[in-house]
Amino acid sequence: MLGRATKVHLLLVSQRFDYQSIPVSVREQLNVLIQIGNINKKTVQFLFPDLDPEGIVIPLGKGTGLIQIIDNEHPYQVLPLLCPTYYTKKGIL
Repeated sequence: MLGRATKVHLLLVSQRFDYQSIPVSVREQLNVLIQIGNINKKTVQFLFPDLDPEGIVIPLGKGTGLIQIIDNEHPYQVLPLLCPTYYTKKGIL
């Protein structure tokens, strides 16, 4: 029985991924890829090796980046990501 059939999921988080941190065999099995932060050709080459980020309009600011969902329901493409952010007045929290 596969892990996804038993509802077992693995979340990988890192400040910096490179080819030595995660083998290609593991990377190819990832279903949701999210990259937040500085987006350029060098930073996207690990998660999105065939992507040229120059063709994607990426919002500026905190909580922005790229997302790709690989399943039978979503189109196979990398999309811009804009996470909701909020600011509070100083002294409230």
